[in-house]
Amino acid sequence: MKLFDMYLPTRIVSGEKCVISQSGYFSNLGKRCMILTSGNSAELCGALTDIKKAFKKENIEYILFDELVENPTLLTSYKAGEIARNYKADYLLAVGGGSVIDGTKAAAVFASMNFEKPEEIYSKTITKCLNIAVISTTAGTGSEIGNVIVLTEDSNGIKRVVVSNEMFPKVAFYDYRYTMTMPIRLTVATGLDALCHCVESWFSTNATELSNLLAMRGTELTYSCLKKIADGEFNPNDEELRRNQHYGSLYGGMAIALSGTGFPHPAGYILTENASIPHGVACAFFETVFLEHSIKYVNNYEKQKFLEIVESLEDFKTTMKILLKNNITMSLKACEDMENRVSDANNTKRTLGGYIPNTVKKEAKKMFLKENQKEKVLGNWTFGDGE
Repeated sequence: MKLFDMYLPTRIVSGEKCVISQSGYFSNLGKRCMILTSGNSAELCGALTDIKKAFKKENIEYILFDELVENPTLLTSYKAGEIARNYKADYLLAVGGGSVIDGTKAAAVFASMNFEKPEEIYSKTITKCLNIAVISTTAGTGSEIGNVIVLTEDSNGIKRVVVSNEMFPKVAFYDYRYTMTMPIRLTVATGLDALCHCVESWFSTNATELSNLLAMRGTELTYSCLKKIADGEFNPNDEELRRNQHYGSLYGGMAIALSGTGFPHPAGYILTENASIPHGVACAFFETVFLEHSIKYVNNYEKQKFLEIVESLEDFKTTMKILLKNNITMSLKACEDMENRVSDANNTKRTLGGYIPNTVKKEAKKMFLKENQKEKVLGNWTFGDGE
């Protein structure tokens, strides 16, 4: 087992109404805040009400930016950063899921550094960043305790990654009550993202004893929730399910902070870019082939622990098949582009036993290929439609 060197500077605060009871952590960051969210999601889940109470208690002034969207774009994040700079915000507060958090991190950089063009965020060394606080209202991202963001380029829809320790949030609040309003599709999409984080961390060349402990517990919590949904036992008011998935996401985020993710992550980008398949779902399509390959290279203890959680590989595949119901078709060119994206990614270098070329291409063809299709990707993920 590898030794580890873990840098995780984010304070993690958990519990019901912790935003109010631990409001002093906001004051520690300053008295002028810009809240970033997507539409009215922060209000609907109850987080904004608690924030207002906390800010009133701490005499904190704020403005609200609600224009962040799924798969945050470079220019929207840049716009938010300019507004924060002009407002002279002391810090930014992200209220939402992974897209909101990533967009907020980028905005915090744009508010602090001068760029001639927004695209320079991809090439320049990030030397400073406004302080960031996070309230996670979904259960799948891991971004609230990470130093990585994924931004979508406005001109071509391509997703690009930025990494910097400057972007670690200062504090992250975990209150599962904010996830109670998530519909079944969002619950599954974020749950799959969390599960992918756990599995890809667990079966990684970068795995350590600590990351495996986190990934193991995260897998146990997230998979039990997803299995219940696949078996038709989803109850949106099930507090235990919501709590387990929320903390499973946290453990998965901490695990990938140590190990990074595997090749399913870059493989999924093509599906997200071309057909707006939710990120966690797009990655999950390649989780089974990743697992079938990787589990052959772990020791018996790790293998048996995983199989105890999922019961068997066949049960795991059956559960994933139910949750990944879709009508997606892909062109041969899209399958080839996906393989090229995976081959060039750092994630792929973490594959136990080494990545076998064309693994993703073969899997994509098996699942989605439609002969003579001109468009790269058509169709959508259909689980939970109409529910």
